[in-house]
Amino acid sequence: MVHRKINYTVVSIFLMVVLLLFSCKKDAKWPVYVTVSAKLAHNNTPISGVKWKIIESKGEGGIVSWQNSPTGWELEGETNSAGLAIANFYPKKDLDYQYDIVFDYSSMNVPVGDYEVVNGPSSFAKIVREHENIYDIKMLPHMGVNVHYKNNNCFDNGDTFKYKNFNGDEYSNFTQGQIETMPWGESSLLNGCSDFNTSGEVLAGHHIYIWEAIRNNITTTGVDTFYVEPGGNNLIEMFW
Repeated sequence: MVHRKINYTVVSIFLMVVLLLFSCKKDAKWPVYVTVSAKLAHNNTPISGVKWKIIESKGEGGIVSWQNSPTGWELEGETNSAGLAIANFYPKKDLDYQYDIVFDYSSMNVPVGDYEVVNGPSSFAKIVREHENIYDIKMLPHMGVNVHYKNNNCFDNGDTFKYKNFNGDEYSNFTQGQIETMPWGESSLLNGCSDFNTSGEVLAGHHIYIWEAIRNNITTTGVDTFYVEPGGNNLIEMFW
């Protein structure tokens, strides 16, 4: 009977050690995967040097992570020459620990100029444990353009002209229904026998113009596409 009691004691100690080891494990069983892809939207050129940093914070499990207290744990990197960065880490099992990713575009490798993020987070995003965290970042440079509007087939000063336009690379998911509900751009400067020049700034990409001209009560419609890019002549000519 003494020998049996010792065996029970040994088994009990072993189970306590195992339970203690498992209870001390603080990291989740499965890692969180993060993928960052960065490129120019108008020509798919990869962008290297987009810096990212994952920050751990602890709070009460609330939705707003930045109201929590940072723990000091961070993971950082940047996109490579292919415009990619892939990372993974083991989060804490405790769901009060939350993770955010912040982006820094200040030293990315692109020609000098101002750029705008047209897809993906501009600065901050929340990491979700149970989902794929894929950040597909697309950017477009700001471009100066010259625009020339001209009524080449003028009937009289009663002619009218209006148009809709959008950047197909900035709004790549535009549907026909959205285009139909867009407001028309109308200006008295474009009516009659107009020949009007102006300049301005747009984002690079394929600019699509849908237009309608009325002369002598006859309606003419058309679609023109202009590709604006660094190093191009960047002239938009609307002749009707």
